[in-house]
Amino acid sequence: MATIDYSNCRFESYKDILNSFNLEIPLILQIKRFMECYVGDSGFRKIVEKNPDDPALRDRLRRIGVEIDPNDLSLLWSSPEKIENFMNCLFQPSADLSHEQDMVLDLEGSPVANLWLQWLKANRFLINKREIPKVIKNQRFHVWRARRVESSKSELGFFADYIDHPLFAFELSKGCSVGCWFCGFSAQKLSGIFEYTPENRALWRDVVEAGFDLFGEAAGVALCYWATEPSDNPNYLDFLKDYQEITGATLCTATASPIQDPDWLRSLISFYKEVALPWPRISVLSVSMLRSIHETYTPEELRDAGLLMQMKDAPRIKSKSGRILNSEEKTLGGVEFSGDAPYIPQGSIACVSGFLVNMLDRTIKLISPCYASDRWPFGYRIFAEETFDNAVDYRATLERIIENNMVESITPDMQLVFRDDLKCILTSNGFTLLSPNNKHHIKGKKYHNLLGELISQGDKTYDNIFDILTTKGAPIFELIETLTKLFNKGLLDETHMPRLGEAGTCY
Repeated sequence: MATIDYSNCRFESYKDILNSFNLEIPLILQIKRFMECYVGDSGFRKIVEKNPDDPALRDRLRRIGVEIDPNDLSLLWSSPEKIENFMNCLFQPSADLSHEQDMVLDLEGSPVANLWLQWLKANRFLINKREIPKVIKNQRFHVWRARRVESSKSELGFFADYIDHPLFAFELSKGCSVGCWFCGFSAQKLSGIFEYTPENRALWRDVVEAGFDLFGEAAGVALCYWATEPSDNPNYLDFLKDYQEITGATLCTATASPIQDPDWLRSLISFYKEVALPWPRISVLSVSMLRSIHETYTPEELRDAGLLMQMKDAPRIKSKSGRILNSEEKTLGGVEFSGDAPYIPQGSIACVSGFLVNMLDRTIKLISPCYASDRWPFGYRIFAEETFDNAVDYRATLERIIENNMVESITPDMQLVFRDDLKCILTSNGFTLLSPNNKHHIKGKKYHNLLGELISQGDKTYDNIFDILTTKGAPIFELIETLTKLFNKGLLDETHMPRLGEAGTCY
């Protein structure tokens, strides 16, 4: 059995992980399938915990390719407190088990469970080491996007750590055929498909080339779905291959329709296996769908596919956005919470800090993730929205959006308004900005209190505030630095739609 040094993971790619676990992959795939049943099927979970030797349970596992003894994995559910300790320790970037002898003994006594934890640790390491690519070819876009990254960290909490801020999301259809009850984008019913005709393919390739020319390799961080289901477009994979040919990038995929056309999914799976990437992700909407998936595809076929358990009683938390933004339910994924609980549900499923492009409607929106609200119900802000007619117009529209909506630094005539999710609380020596997940304290200088009050009013420009505060004795260079930091940290509104009453409210 492979031995992974938990304190010193050094994988550069998913292919490295596969090679490191090469001999154990068949066993890992059985564990993976068992855990999918355990997490996604509450009935299965109850039987396992009550009687892992149940003959009917063993027979069901054999039918879906699982020969392992469930007792060999009992460590994973024997004690919730112990498991939480395991996860907190093992999944740290530099876990040291030298002082955790009881844990070491437990792992040594449960080699199958230990192997699974090693596999999870290796994959988690790869996720944690992802870097947000710099847009070297376009400085304006680069600094704008950097502010969006900071804004996400301020507003979204832990979710922000998992966002790599793709530059593009392309919709290859209009609407979605699935209609997930929890859809964070409230996708409408499918009403049209961007067909892979010669004319459309030519336009698509020109669109991809324009993005690659403007932004370089960073344009490879993109996706070809949003409020859409990839399988609705029968030529979805052909569009991915065109993107790969032009940019060298293999784009990710998430689907919620794994059973309707198994040949389509098998083609997609083969596409990712050729380049050794852990895709696609499959949203599993019900226990019956989970069972159909296991009956249709072998463990080996789904080696690289991640099954996301999206049943109402599954432990995966749903985002309070889109279709369930104003839901009164106290459970969103099997976890109960109350209004005064310290836990804040995930507020967005959005990830793109860049352009949302619908190829059918020929629309372009400049967006970035935010905490869903009545103003931004889908969990992303819209900074600009335009249309294009053809490939030449597409590139010109991108350039115009950048020119009109992105600046490298704060400008004298810029109206200063706090980001719309923030509440400004004045204090005796400054002010505090409250986001859904963080607090930002600006304090310690005589002018800080008045600065918070002036920005909260929402009707003054940089020059107005600068003149007022310097007249009252604020040090010039210190004030410039403070205002610049507020801007660079993404704490100021840049949607260019500041309206009195919608700006951050001061209490």
